[in-house]
Order: sequence, then structure tokens, then C-alpha cells
Amino acid sequence: MSHASESHDELEQLRRENAQLRQQLSERQRAFEILKEGTRTGYWNWDLQDEELLLSPELLAMFGYAASELPAGFAAWEKLLHEEDLKLALRLRDQHIATQGQLPFRCNLRGTHREGHIVWIHCYGRVLQWTEDQQPRRMFGCFVDVSREQEQQHAFEQSFEQLHLILTNIEAGIWDINLTTGESLWADRLYEILGYDTNDIQPSRENFYRLVHPDDRERVQRAVMAHFERNTPYRVDFRLLRKDGRYNWVESQGACTRDHNGRPIRMTGAILDIQARKENELEIARNRYHLQEAARIACMGGWEFDVATQSLYWSPQVKRLHEVSEDYQPDVSTAIEFYLEEDRPKIRAAVGQCIEAAEPYDMELQLCTAQGRVFWARAKGEPVLDEGGNVIKMRGIFQDIEEEKRRELELQNTVEMVTSQNTRLNHFAHIVSHNLRAHTGNLNSLLELYQTEVDQNMKEELFGMFQTTSNELFETIEELSELVKVQSNAEQKRADIDLQDQLESTQAVLAGDMAQHHMKIEAFFHEPKLRFVPAYLESIFLNMLSNAIKYRSPERHPHVIIRSHPLPEGRTELSFTDNGIGIDLKRHGHKLFGLYETFHANPDAHGVGLFLVKSQVESQGGRVGVESEVGVGTTFTFVL
Repeated sequence: MSHASESHDELEQLRRENAQLRQQLSERQRAFEILKEGTRTGYWNWDLQDEELLLSPELLAMFGYAASELPAGFAAWEKLLHEEDLKLALRLRDQHIATQGQLPFRCNLRGTHREGHIVWIHCYGRVLQWTEDQQPRRMFGCFVDVSREQEQQHAFEQSFEQLHLILTNIEAGIWDINLTTGESLWADRLYEILGYDTNDIQPSRENFYRLVHPDDRERVQRAVMAHFERNTPYRVDFRLLRKDGRYNWVESQGACTRDHNGRPIRMTGAILDIQARKENELEIARNRYHLQEAARIACMGGWEFDVATQSLYWSPQVKRLHEVSEDYQPDVSTAIEFYLEEDRPKIRAAVGQCIEAAEPYDMELQLCTAQGRVFWARAKGEPVLDEGGNVIKMRGIFQDIEEEKRRELELQNTVEMVTSQNTRLNHFAHIVSHNLRAHTGNLNSLLELYQTEVDQNMKEELFGMFQTTSNELFETIEELSELVKVQSNAEQKRADIDLQDQLESTQAVLAGDMAQHHMKIEAFFHEPKLRFVPAYLESIFLNMLSNAIKYRSPERHPHVIIRSHPLPEGRTELSFTDNGIGIDLKRHGHKLFGLYETFHANPDAHGVGLFLVKSQVESQGGRVGVESEVGVGTTFTFVL
């Protein structure tokens, strides 16, 4: 009786344990179902002895099918997967089996959705059962839908291709060095600047300093250390040794990344080939010297003045210069009249000082000939002294320097143009280095977080952040691409444009916004046609009118007055006056046309429009001006 009672108790205990196990199994089954739903996961079960393949409904749903719509077993797999991907999966399965599971069975496969688009899945599995003679009996695994990840990766690769295109267009060689590990990276463009192939020289700090000219090496090292120790901006010109043995001038600039203690851990920057710029600067300096020497040496004609008799002599060449007859007899009272009225006090003072203090003079003045031709002349005079040191005569030369003066002005304009271009190029390279490094650094950080994250929900959130950053990088690249086009395509074709037609075309584009905000436009085109680059003029009109809407006053409807009139220099002045909120030029005037500079809390402001318009106008030799009063409005003036 006691034995029967114990058996009954044991049986009840087993029943209770069995019920608990069933409950645990049910809960785990439910958790497994939730996991599949939340992670876009399906499973498969492969009987390798009977060649029977079971695909879960979740897996089939990834491709838009129900189980009843596909053939059973391996045939369904053949229908869904791309042929080459199916071969890859079978090959990896065979390798997994041959190595007794040492080589994992893991791969990304492409399939065709029921609606025709590509579905990417990540496949993972292993052999779970082996026969006594070590033959595989059963293989089990799972699939994860990674289509979104593949799309993100594709977008990421496209963004980097566009980034490479931009870096190629701006002629910058990017470099990067990990200051902790010493690992360095040189972009292909940097190798091109040096004339090397990428496998000719390993990127390293030591190799870089070997290429720096010995006379420049210490200066470059001081600039780097000043940036590390005092955060002084790193920008320095120096010479680098090319593969062909020549030294080329380059400009290097960059910035370091610091850890939480402020210690530099990484430095990234760009190198620009400025050899042509240096040669131009040297050529300009050489030409200026030659002009000065030519003005000193090339005398067109001589003259002499006797202090005692007050007689004045002109050589035949000087008479031809003044366009008088060969029998013309000059005197002091009439000679002064050949100078322009504003220059006469200068020459009187110079002559008087030469006679009284024996001081020579060398001046550039404007003369007006007897025929009315005005030209620049060099007037040089020196005293002739007697034995007592008294001035008894003056001798000198006149030289027609009209052509040299024109060249000097052209040189001055060239210097200003080169300086302006170099400033814009340096500013643009800094922006590219800063902005693109910020985006790519963010992308790399997100990618590292994603690769190490195990929580699927967090991965989903990271993907969203990855998409946002990728879109921002794409927008930045698009904006920089447009700026590269303006900087590198200054020789745009001009055409005669009807200003009224251009205004009506712009109004058609902005019709919706203009009607919504009751915008009024008045146009007074005293110069109805303008010869300019059509795309650039369209950009001016669109930016000016859209800004008048965007920065309108909340107290009144937007009102814009457009005027045009010709200028004596052969150009046209075009102005846009609005009644918007205005700009505080004392605070923001110096950076009004800066790239990515904004001055109002407008969510649609990107700080690109004014920079682009100014670059377009200046690329055609024009100029831009602005007047503004806060609360009253703004006037932009374009000389085109």
C-alpha cells in the first residue's frame, strides 16, 4: 500500500513537471513568433538525407507568396532565388559540410519578389545532426530580410562616388593620419600631384616629411606643432618632391580631432597644387620689375632748361610726343599748359624743388597734346650743378608710358583676380574638408555602432539615423557640386535677354507663393535687354524674388521694385528693392555672402543662394552691392 502511494505521488509530480515544461515551451514558442515578426526573420529546415527542404511561411512572405502558391521543397527555392546566388548558397553549404561545420554557412542572397523587385536576405545555418559515419543528416537555419540595409549601402556607395567626383574637381589631395597608431591614408589625387602611382610609396608621416623640401621641413613641422599645442590654424605653403625629381609648390591645410582630454588623436586635411599660382606670382613680379626698368631706361626724348636765361629746349622726339610742329619753340609759360590742370601744381612744385634744393624728380603725369590726345607720360628731371653747387640747368626726359600704364593696370587687375580666386579656392577647400568630413565621420560612427549593436530595435533606430545623415550628405554634395560648376565654368556663353520675359518666367515659377502672400512686383526696365549668361540671370531673379517672399515682413504684403539702367562703363545696373524684415549689416554685412551663412530663423534658409549668385556674377566680371535697414527692407544691386 505504501509502495502504491509513493508511485502515485511520483506520477503526480511528473505530471506537474510536464505541465510546467509545456507552459515554458508555449511561452518560448510565442517569444519565437514575436521575434520573427519584429526582425523580419524566417527559418528553414533541410533533411539532407531525403533532400526535403521546409521553408517557413514568414520566409515565403518576404517574397510576397503564400505556401500554397509555390511548389514544395527545393523547387520553391529555385523559383525564388537568382540562379547565381543559388549556386553560391549550394557551394557554401558544401564547404560547411566538408569542414564539419568549421567554415560557417553565411551569405547574402538575392531573390525576386512576386511584384518583380529585388529582395535581399541574409542566410545563416548549420548542420544539427550527423549520421554515425559523419554524414550530414539535418541542417537548420534562418533568413533575415536585409533589403533596406542593402539600399542604404548602395546609397552610401553612390554618395562616396559623388564625393570622389567633387574632390577631383577641386584638385585637392586628401590626407588622413591616425596619430595614435600612425596609420595614414593618401587619396589618389595626392599621388597624382606627386607624380606617383599608389603602389610606389606607402602613406606615412615619415615618407611625407622625406618629400618636403629640406628648407621647408622645419617650418612645416612648426606649423603642425603649433596646431597641436595652441590650436593655431594649420595652413602652410611648401615644396614637395615629385617622382620626376622636381619640387612642386603645394598648400596644405587641415585640422586635428582631439580626445576628451584635448589630446590630438587624428588629423585630416587637403593638399592643393599651387605650382601654377606660384609661377604666376613670380611672373607678375618679374613683369612689374621689367616695366619699372623700362620706364627708367627707355627715354623717348630729352629736354633742357637754362635757369639763367629761362630758355627751354625740346628734342624732336619730345616735339613729336606733344604733337607740335618741328619749328615749335617752347617756353616755360606755354609748356605747363600741356599738363592736365590737376597735375600742374605737382610739376610746378617738383621743378621748383629741383631748382632750389637740387632734388631730382621722376613723375608719372597725364599730358594733353596740341591735338587733344591725353596720355600718360613719365616726366623726369635732374639738376645740373656748377662748381659751387648751384643749379644752373635742368635736364630730363619725357616718355610715353600709355601702353605700360595700361599693362600695369591689367597686371593689377590680374593680381586682384588671382588673389580673389585663391581666397575663394582656399575658403571652398576648407568648407569641403570641414563639412564632408563631418558627414562622413558621422556615417562611419553610425556604421560602427550598427556593426557592434545586438539589439534589433536599436539597429532599426540606427538605420533611420543613417538614412537622415545620408540624405544630408547628398544635399551637401549637390550644393557643392553646383558651386564647383560655377567656379570651374567661368566662360559661360552670354546672350541678349529680355528682362520683362525673364521676370514673367520667374513669376510663373513662384506663382503659387506670390498669390498666397499677395506679393506685388513693379518693374522699371530703362535698359530692357541685358547681355548676360541666361542661367545666371535666372538664378538672380529667382533668388531675389523667392527671398523677398521668404523674408517678408509679418506686418505687410511683400512688395518688390525692380530697376535697370545702363552705366557709362558699358554695363547694366540691375536692382531689387523689397519691403521685408531687412538685414542688420553692422552685425552680418561682413558674412552676408558667405557659404552656409544664415541670419534669420527661417527653416528654409540654407545659406547657399546669395553665395551662389555672387559667385556667378563675379565669375563674369560683375559685382554685387547691398543696402538694408532692419524693419524697412533691402536693396540688392548687381552690375552686370
